[in-house]
Amino acid sequence: MNQSSQLYKLQKIDTELDQTTARLAELQQLLDANEILQQAEKKAELARSNLVKARRTLQECEEAVTAVRIKINTSESSLYGGKIRNPKELQDLQTEISALKRRLATLEDEQLEAMVSVEDAEKAQQHEIEELTRAKGIYSSQQASLLGEKSQLLKTEEKLKSFRGAALPSILPENLDLYERLRKQKRGVAVSGMDESTCTACGSSIRPAERQAARAPQSMAFCSSCGRILYAG
Repeated sequence: MNQSSQLYKLQKIDTELDQTTARLAELQQLLDANEILQQAEKKAELARSNLVKARRTLQECEEAVTAVRIKINTSESSLYGGKIRNPKELQDLQTEISALKRRLATLEDEQLEAMVSVEDAEKAQQHEIEELTRAKGIYSSQQASLLGEKSQLLKTEEKLKSFRGAALPSILPENLDLYERLRKQKRGVAVSGMDESTCTACGSSIRPAERQAARAPQSMAFCSSCGRILYAG
């Protein structure tokens, strides 16, 4: 049985098997990679954190405004209650109330700004939640597609391994060893076809004696340029 022919068949199986294995590895990387989803989750979490901070700031402003208003009411009650008669104390109290009202005006401005910040943070959070939902949908769809392709390739891989196992008994052990060594040395391609007088693997011209040897059923020929086994077809 022509060993070059059998090795060429094995080469075709191994080439397809290599491609299948490489694609499976690529698919697994894609399945493991969810950068878009992770980024969406980070943005949603940041928006949530910003909203919490904005609400806390607003609460602090509201508490400060309430405290100053209480102080103003207390001071005005003292001012107009008639219990304080000392002019100096009354003047000091009026000065204090004026300062408190100025402080209240500032705090109310800050409170208004804090309310606007909360509204903006709520809108930002809603936007990021919507983006996260969209990213999850895209991710799920991509995962389903990738898993479907992976399932088909696993079946192909199993079939190719079966074909490979069936092809091995027809190859002499020494020729199989040679083939495996060349596969390692030649980037997975140990056997090359011939296109008229050219090696299809490296593109070099094949000498007439090499062509004749490649066509002989009981011998194996090698490309003088790349060293691969030649298959005449």
